[in-house]
Amino acid sequence: MELRQIKYFVAVAECGSLSGAVDNLHIAQPALSYSIRTLEKELGAKLFVRSRQGMQLTSSGSAFLEYAHVMLRHAAQAKDVVRDAEDNPRGPVSIAMPPSVSNALAGELHTRLTSEYPGIALNLDESLTSDLRQAFDSGLYDILIFFAVGQLENIHVEPLISEELYFVTGIENMPDAPAEMAFEQLQNYEITLPRMQHGVERAISRIAMANGFKLNLSANTIGIYTLMNLVRRGTANTVVPWTLIGDDVDQHIVAAAKIVDPCINRVINLVTPTNRPQSNACKVVIGLIRDIVRDLHSDGTWRGELLVES
Repeated sequence: MELRQIKYFVAVAECGSLSGAVDNLHIAQPALSYSIRTLEKELGAKLFVRSRQGMQLTSSGSAFLEYAHVMLRHAAQAKDVVRDAEDNPRGPVSIAMPPSVSNALAGELHTRLTSEYPGIALNLDESLTSDLRQAFDSGLYDILIFFAVGQLENIHVEPLISEELYFVTGIENMPDAPAEMAFEQLQNYEITLPRMQHGVERAISRIAMANGFKLNLSANTIGIYTLMNLVRRGTANTVVPWTLIGDDVDQHIVAAAKIVDPCINRVINLVTPTNRPQSNACKVVIGLIRDIVRDLHSDGTWRGELLVES
């Protein structure tokens, strides 16, 4: 049974004739007659009594008409719901990102969603797991903002930005900080790296080993926000992206220098599962993330090479 058949049946029932329904539906009479006969055959009952006066409903036809109206009404409501979902997406979207990314992205994302898409409920988690496959398969997250991602099935990885990393210390330790610092100068400092650096320590160590540099690296379980407080106090030095230090540099609370010769960069990726459908709400959030990354890169808040798709 097709929705079109039900629509044709209702039109004939309301008009009381094939000719009247033909005029309303703008179809050929043979096609309409065939549709009614096919519907009767499928239902196993005569729906109309045909006469020179027109088409009169049988008792079976009258009973079916009540249900036909309900089915057409539900179909119209379903269409409205789908259209509303496109125009006004709603529902929860769960996303996880590291604190350094959240510091730049989360506030603006929440603000835009609240303003433009109040029906979307954003669930944000900064407790990233390294097991991306399990995170998606468990249904815990819809979107991950992550660093290096290996070859995993049913996962789409979209690079957003290759962010530049900076050496940062308390302002009193380096009151006249240069804009840039050669990598080899890192040998002069004890460097504390935060928990969940995801590749920064490996990148630094790899460059140091290739060039014969001896660095004093301290990897520990200090969270990034606690570590940044130590840096502001002048009791720790670290390597982080500009998104974590821009405001502090502007307020002369910390000193920072971009690491060069060679630069240290870290790619930030938008990661989504491909083995389950994306809700309209999820698609909206992904689009907003791309827009915000572009905006933050444009105004200098997120420094590095923009990789997000246009």
